[in-house]
Amino acid sequence: MLNQVTDKERAELEAMASKHPEIKAEIRAIEEVLVNYAMAHSKTPPKDLKQQIFSKIQQTQTPEN
Repeated sequence: MLNQVTDKERAELEAMASKHPEIKAEIRAIEEVLVNYAMAHSKTPPKDLKQQIFSKIQQTQTPEN
């Protein structure tokens, strides 16, 4: 639900989904579309990204006194 609803709204939706299979099915369909979209638009980070991050951290750290 992408944290776009309050806890109360989420509880109400979950209660409705447990009572109504068509609501539960629609929620699953929406979640599947979101996952497929994310997978279709995902990018693999550069292979050296981890090393770049650690190098930057080392450069910005101050020596302990």
